[in-house]
Amino acid sequence: MKHFFSYAVIILLASSLFAACSKSNNTPVVPTISQTFTINGSNYTADSVVAANGGAQVFAYNGYNGTQVSYGMVFSFHGIPQAGTYDIVDYNSAPGDGQVQIYGFDNIHFTDYLANAAPAAVKVSLTNGKYSIVMKTVTAKIQVNNQNPSGSANLSASFSEK
Repeated sequence: MKHFFSYAVIILLASSLFAACSKSNNTPVVPTISQTFTINGSNYTADSVVAANGGAQVFAYNGYNGTQVSYGMVFSFHGIPQAGTYDIVDYNSAPGDGQVQIYGFDNIHFTDYLANAAPAAVKVSLTNGKYSIVMKTVTAKIQVNNQNPSGSANLSASFSEK
């Protein structure tokens, strides 16, 4: 009987050790990036995403034919952006800390889309020094042939550097 209790205690302790150990799931959550941007209801695949000026500007574009890009979006930050959420400033304003200025363009129809101010509209992530940008749908002024803006359109984006 004495051995029975000793064995029972050993088995109980051993089973509690195995029950306490579990594989942790510390896999980081990576946002889904669709490599697309939308200008005025038309969806485009971001054929290329490029950071310029030390990362202060991030370009996504579609339809480069060797001399001209057909469609694209430009994100201009105040300095090099860090991971975080950014407010969009009106296109006529220079971005400050925590802000970004955005415009989309359609070179086929000579049209620019100048984003209106919007709070917390752009999320920037950095992975191995490469930018990922997700922008919720925002409104923009439409400017054709550099004339005064008239009308409005929607812009959105989800892309990353490769």
